[in-house]
Amino acid sequence: MAARFGLVVKVAVTVGELERALRESVPNLLLVDLDALTNGGVSSLGSVYTGFRRVGYYSHADSKLAAQALACGFEVVMPRRAFMVQLNKILADLGSG
Repeated sequence: MAARFGLVVKVAVTVGELERALRESVPNLLLVDLDALTNGGVSSLGSVYTGFRRVGYYSHADSKLAAQALACGFEVVMPRRAFMVQLNKILADLGSG
């Protein structure tokens, strides 16, 4: 999907993989499944790493996680269903900007 907008995508499955990728290069945008982060992962991605926009998505049942992500520097946080609806627009905006 991202290739359609001329974007290069890297996928990290673990926090360790993500941290290595962020040391190698700084992205324009980081899309994060907040439910996959544990043990302070939300706070480290929100405050330790800077210089790029962070968008998080989460299970609609965990609004506490959403509030934590916003407090830690994520610019946009939304339930997974809304994220899936907005993903094309997010990628199109990034590709045109």
